[in-house]
Amino acid sequence: MSLLPFAILSNKSDLDGRCEIVGMIHRSVEYTVTAVAPGLWKWQFRIGDRIVSGKTEARLQLLAIRRVQLRIDRELKKATHE
Repeated sequence: MSLLPFAILSNKSDLDGRCEIVGMIHRSVEYTVTAVAPGLWKWQFRIGDRIVSGKTEARLQLLAIRRVQLRIDRELKKATHE
């Protein structure tokens, strides 16, 4: 099993150096992670009709991605118990 099971469907960068990873998938949930400042990442995903979004602080892009994946896992677990 891979430590970071995700798929990147496309990757966009703009001129000021921000990088937006679009169409990442974790456990059949598509999500985005966007660098908004050095060490600050904005993320968003949808489970059913519910959109979950937030920000996380991380120096490394992969750490920010992993935190979003853990959040997805928590939300999926919560959805199965409801």
